[in-house]
Amino acid sequence: MASTNVMTSDSAREYLVQILIYAAMLTPLIVVSTNTIFPFIFPKAIFFESIVGLLAVILVPILLSVSTYRIKNIYTYVFGVYAIILVLTGIFALNPTRAFWSNFERMTGIVYILTAMAFSYFVAAFFKAHPKRVQSFLSYIVGLSVIVDFTGLYQRIDPSFLMSQSSRVAGTFGNPIYLGGFAAECILVSAYLIYVYRTSSIKWWYVGALVINFIALYLSGTRSSVLALGVAGVFIGIFLSKQFFHQHKKRVISAWAIIVVATAALFGAHYIFPQTFDATSLLFRFTDVRSIFESTGSTRLIAWKIAIKGFTVRPFFGWGPENFVYVFNQYYNAKILTFGVYETWFDHAHNAFFDVLVTQGLIGILGYLAQYAVVLWMCFKTRVASIEEKFLSVALASIFVVHFIHNFFVFDHPASYIMFYAFVGIVVARYTYRNHLADGAQQPQKTVPIALPSLSSTRNLCVMGGILVVTGMMVIPAMRQNYLDYQGQGLASVDLQLSQENFQRALDIDGPFTADVVMDIGRVAQRIPVNTGNDATPFLNVPNLKQFFDFATNKLDNHLVHVDPFNEMVALMEAQLFMNATQAGDRQAAQKSDAAYVLATRLSPDRQQVAYSWARLKMLMQDAKSAEKILVDSINKEPAIPIGHWYLAITLLDVDPERAAREIDVAAQYGYDIHSPANRLLTAVIFGRAGRISEAADNFERALENASTIPWDEAAVKLADEVFQKTNRTTQRDLLHAKFSSPFLKTTHK
Repeated sequence: MASTNVMTSDSAREYLVQILIYAAMLTPLIVVSTNTIFPFIFPKAIFFESIVGLLAVILVPILLSVSTYRIKNIYTYVFGVYAIILVLTGIFALNPTRAFWSNFERMTGIVYILTAMAFSYFVAAFFKAHPKRVQSFLSYIVGLSVIVDFTGLYQRIDPSFLMSQSSRVAGTFGNPIYLGGFAAECILVSAYLIYVYRTSSIKWWYVGALVINFIALYLSGTRSSVLALGVAGVFIGIFLSKQFFHQHKKRVISAWAIIVVATAALFGAHYIFPQTFDATSLLFRFTDVRSIFESTGSTRLIAWKIAIKGFTVRPFFGWGPENFVYVFNQYYNAKILTFGVYETWFDHAHNAFFDVLVTQGLIGILGYLAQYAVVLWMCFKTRVASIEEKFLSVALASIFVVHFIHNFFVFDHPASYIMFYAFVGIVVARYTYRNHLADGAQQPQKTVPIALPSLSSTRNLCVMGGILVVTGMMVIPAMRQNYLDYQGQGLASVDLQLSQENFQRALDIDGPFTADVVMDIGRVAQRIPVNTGNDATPFLNVPNLKQFFDFATNKLDNHLVHVDPFNEMVALMEAQLFMNATQAGDRQAAQKSDAAYVLATRLSPDRQQVAYSWARLKMLMQDAKSAEKILVDSINKEPAIPIGHWYLAITLLDVDPERAAREIDVAAQYGYDIHSPANRLLTAVIFGRAGRISEAADNFERALENASTIPWDEAAVKLADEVFQKTNRTTQRDLLHAKFSSPFLKTTHK
């Protein structure tokens, strides 16, 4: 009886381990849209770390006592060495806290990667002991993929579902590129299971899953995933050709010919029937090769070059995981602004290999690539006589080919790490189990519960308690900081005092994401208008606004001085806040702002946003000569950026109007809309002051159309009156007089 109870207990614990492994795979589905900052990222990471912590509580005591679960081979050595490398690169990082913990937006620091690596070991240990459950696990992954895909497909019906903001679907990932990568990997798993169940009606479920994943991949518009799947398809095709060439020689040759012709036709048709393809934006996106080298493609090439340059500066340990932002700022290429402001803030190289190279150095990239080498070698070694086993080995190897190619254009996401290391665990389990059989062990005919150690022993209780404490230290402070940060931002528009209290509570936790909280405090302060109320009271004269402003600038300054002196974004934010205070009447703030701009320029010498903002401060300080020099130096680094010429024109307005007008012409030449509603009044004033009366009259006429939204000062009104009078535009002059009465206008029609 006692023996039966022990067996039942052991079986229950094993199934609990399996349940927790399955629960961890739910991570791609996790989205918390309320009370959370970065709802597609942060909840996934916290959920996964919590589940793996619970899994460790149950499984580690078993690993310490039962050899059946333990794994010791080339996998443990290579992955163990890479884990040590990660820790070392974090210790020597420019910002170790960021290296180990990342931030709310990414959540892929060393701590998370090590958690994912531990998960791969747990998966390998469990499925080594229970090899017959691998197929069910793969079926489970396919089922999850269908649910994830349907969340993306539903976004085509309701674009607001899960906060979709793009014509490309993203599902529960929040970013289409990761849905594409996920779907591509699940297509390969589905294809394998179709083969496994080829003689059963169950195969139609997997056929449906494969089709749904294909649709999700297409609607995600992820070209890197399509390319990766294509390469994997060639890999599988070579395997199948080798397998069946002798029996079906003609069919194999015909199949390859059809594939080549179809591929050429697909990409060639875009140029033969451009109107048809342009009408379908996603099809155009996939088939227009030229678009790869425009916009995001070009900015990524620039980021890769910056990564290589950063590697040459710190080649051995690198700059530290998640520290690419410092490299990008230091070696910022002014040309990148050509592709839009959004593309000027990179915290990753958008290429996992360049990312690892620059952040983890030479030892890091060798360890990273060694993971792929070991796993692919294990896939090769597990090709046994059974055709079904061969297909599984090829399918798993193809998944890593997809991940490898896809990562050449992206960086890893919390969910993509889980998929990668889960499949690593499966490969290692199969390899270890096959070696176990090769050593003479008998293959079990059925799953038998393994005798497990008592959980009540002092050692096991200490181990389990220690793991729970570590897990709690990982997730609880992070959750509290995220929640309080969210509350602080939400309350800012209602009650700044309560907002400040929540932010302060988040800082008092002293958790791993304090930098995120400080940045969000600064962002709230940036939303404070310089003048408030109907009487345009300077915000410094409003007690609650000044209190929060002082709170924000103190926290930013403390963070910059004592925590992260290399953070150019914090320096720029502080400079802009003090510039706002200068506009509100605090002349001492101008010097603080100027010093912050000097620091921001030192940390990112070629970033135009710093130069443009700094020049504005110099104008407030009535130092037009310095403003002009700052802008000219910035323009000389990349003359094709039109906004620089626009700002220089504004700076030169009172000094040299004719030169200012020429800068306006250059800005327009490079594509800047000088006639937009926001710009037409200033364009008119510059042309009017430069003596280009006809062009000034045209723009003043346009500016009158939105005179209620763009403020006119007395000088602009008088200049418009003169211009309209000189150009005999009586109707426009009447309209001007109707909108602006004395004291702006004292002249009358003759």
